[in-house]
Amino acid sequence: MKKMKRILIGILILCLMVFAAGCSKEANASNDPAKFAEANSGTWYRYGNTQEDKLIIYDDGTWEHYEDSETISAEGIIEYDKEDKKLDFVNVTERIYFPCFMYDDGALEFNFSRYFPEENSMDGFDEYFGSWYLDGDTSKEYLTINTFVESNVRWLYSVPLDETGQSVEQRSGELIWNGIKNVFIADDYPDEDFAVFTIKDTGVLSSNGKDYILVKYDDYYEDDFETEDDYDNDDLQVMGVNFYLNGDHESEVLCLYLEDNTFSITAPDWPDDILGTYSVDDNIVTLTVGENEFYYEVKDNSTKLVDEYGNEYVYIGEYDFETEADSSSQETDIIGGAFYYLNGDWESESLYFFTIDNTVDLDIPGQDTIEGAYSVSGNILTVTVGETEFYYEISEDGTKLVDEYGDEYLCDI
Repeated sequence: MKKMKRILIGILILCLMVFAAGCSKEANASNDPAKFAEANSGTWYRYGNTQEDKLIIYDDGTWEHYEDSETISAEGIIEYDKEDKKLDFVNVTERIYFPCFMYDDGALEFNFSRYFPEENSMDGFDEYFGSWYLDGDTSKEYLTINTFVESNVRWLYSVPLDETGQSVEQRSGELIWNGIKNVFIADDYPDEDFAVFTIKDTGVLSSNGKDYILVKYDDYYEDDFETEDDYDNDDLQVMGVNFYLNGDHESEVLCLYLEDNTFSITAPDWPDDILGTYSVDDNIVTLTVGENEFYYEVKDNSTKLVDEYGNEYVYIGEYDFETEADSSSQETDIIGGAFYYLNGDWESESLYFFTIDNTVDLDIPGQDTIEGAYSVSGNILTVTVGETEFYYEISEDGTKLVDEYGDEYLCDI
């Protein structure tokens, strides 16, 4: 019996030694740039999508980041921060520091995005583009997957709030493929993940016991979109270009630029606008973004566009600048050398006027400065960018500008 106890104690001590050695190695690796690089060297892709940004980590602790397949956008080394006791990816040229750590699910953090090994990444998410309806019922909640902003594949989750399905509650974010666990992640940065979807079957995604079935665009149009052979395309060309979701000025807006058949879609909670081209065939407007197409039915004498999900975009009418200009015989000038901030918010969109040469800079956070020219007639300010003109009413002695959508820009003086 005593001999058996000694054997058991010996085995227990051996296990504790092995466990301690393993913990020590893991701790050292997390603090040692060389060991971290050696353990994680290779090619990593943003969001687990090989069509996204690429990060290469080398055994010697150096790294390279690519925004396309050939051009290095950043490079540097991995360093240990003694003060904060963590590793950083350091851009040696600009001395920019990015947190460097591993998630529990095997993802690597770089520049506030999750990266996955090449062998666990997917070559694009195109086959999953479309709308995934709960139980395949188009009147219920649904998940839309598509390239909404430039090359980023995003998810848009919509829940109908009334019987018509026109009013919806929506959330959106980046779509991530974790090929280690074979799941799609609806990322809701900086909050926790909104949902995790497993591929249950062809055309079926599952999350928390719910099945979402893919409804192809072509199938939806065949049943629900009518064709009016006598529809006059000219009707679309003479109407205004701004269509608001559910007619709400503070909601998503679809802008059609008639002079070059391009469009933009803007929403308050989106980081960037969606840009593309459009065409009209009978009563169907087709929006094209890269290789993806979206379809809208034209209704109510060209004052309403209805997308394939039943959402309505309504043309409300533009601000009557001509009437305002005629009612003011005295010209009101703007204030040069000062910023006009959207709603007076210093961290928001702004206009800056150079009176010496009548030029203007439009700054939108996170985007490049847009340069243009301006002129003033009566109390109407016209800003010209390329071939496009934007109009603002000048009021309150030149300290307030109101655009055609009712948005106010306030001078900071």
